Amino acid sequence: MNLKSFYKSNVKMLYTKKELDNFNNIYVYYYNKVNSFDELISKFPTNLHDIIKYEFHKQFEIQKGIQGGVLVELTILTTMANFFGIYDFSYDNGKYIYENDKYIFILQGNFGHGGLKDGNDIKIFDKIDNRWYNCEVKEPFARFDEMDWLYTEEGKLCPSKRADKNKLPLFWPIANAYNAHMSVFDHIGHNYPLTEEMVKEIVSNYFGNVDYILTFTEKDNYFLIIPNNKEIFSLIYSYKGSEIRTVSGKNLKCVFTPVYAKNVLDKYLIKEDDKYYYFNVDDFIYTIGRQSSNKGRYKLIEGFAILQENAIIENNILKCEKKYFKQNSAVISPKIKLISDYSKIKDIIIQGEDSLDK
Repeated sequence: MNLKSFYKSNVKMLYTKKELDNFNNIYVYYYNKVNSFDELISKFPTNLHDIIKYEFHKQFEIQKGIQGGVLVELTILTTMANFFGIYDFSYDNGKYIYENDKYIFILQGNFGHGGLKDGNDIKIFDKIDNRWYNCEVKEPFARFDEMDWLYTEEGKLCPSKRADKNKLPLFWPIANAYNAHMSVFDHIGHNYPLTEEMVKEIVSNYFGNVDYILTFTEKDNYFLIIPNNKEIFSLIYSYKGSEIRTVSGKNLKCVFTPVYAKNVLDKYLIKEDDKYYYFNVDDFIYTIGRQSSNKGRYKLIEGFAILQENAIIENNILKCEKKYFKQNSAVISPKIKLISDYSKIKDIIIQGEDSLDK
């Protein structure tokens, strides 16, 4: 792709992140409250792009929420295709496709989960050069390639039996360095920051087979195509915000530290019987679900939670079956943050290397 030509055009995204978040909030609020898709779509701005409508319609038909990041991915796909003069899309077997006589742009299935199993969100085929390009969609400030960790009764990080064995060699040095001096119980209610050196190798490995990173500037919404070049990457990205979320990972597990769990239960339980735990609902923090207002959870700061669907609330008492009292995993969460100056980013990319025009 000719990036010098692309950056001369100063392409802006079809929608801002704020607009996309608003679209998602409207969908989450209304999709299980309306009687028809026409009624649902009437809640949105009249200039909603057809590709966004299509995704909403598809999910509405199966009464499902929108997966995280999908609206950003669709907007990036469409913005890029439109720049290359392609305005009509098709949908086939989980893939959104734009195509003309020069290019094919494909947004693959499994949206919003940090790329596919084969490593990429968007694939581009250049018909003239007969070449595929692998592209990864990332927001300006994004976590990626996170890994869940359990912890021992002493608060030391340990992998689960289902941990990805391929990732462990990259993440173990971080866990070992943390375990040598810290315990997850030292940071209840707070996260533990990671240094740039701790996550550099993880970042490099994650983008290993990626040709381009597709993103945008948060401040002024310029669309960016960034070549996967270490020198360029180091100048326009930082690792600010990388962290270990100690007892506040989003994934819930069956209780894996029974002694610690008993201490927490002793603190909060009003009573229990053979089947149920009983709590004061005011002791919990409620968080709304990402994909649906009906998919929230009730959380304790000590790292335990009950899904909304498993909670029975009467007279300020929260009751749940004992098997539904779950424990949060810890998470090692590498993050990247894009600098905000579009002009600087553009200059760095254009001047970065002679081989940019691929």
